[in-house]
Amino acid sequence: MTRIAAGDFRLLRSLADTHAVSLSAAALRFVQVSPARCAVAYCSERKVKWSAPSARLGHHIPEVIEHCVPMPSLEATLSLVVLPLDSKL
Repeated sequence: MTRIAAGDFRLLRSLADTHAVSLSAAALRFVQVSPARCAVAYCSERKVKWSAPSARLGHHIPEVIEHCVPMPSLEATLSLVVLPLDSKL
């Protein structure tokens, strides 16, 4: 979980490759099953097209770590947002 909390997509890319799915699908599934408080968002044309929070994310988010992967062929980005591991929320 430390790699994801640091805003690193290496674990998600590895999951996508291992299971032969897209990075978006791997990120969405990670958020669905993760015990971490996180969310994934897909943005295009400066708008959030879809997003999915983990069950533990909650509503009040004072500080987050975000990592964004550009998807130029889709003119979009994929973002993973995670609360810091030491967050008290």
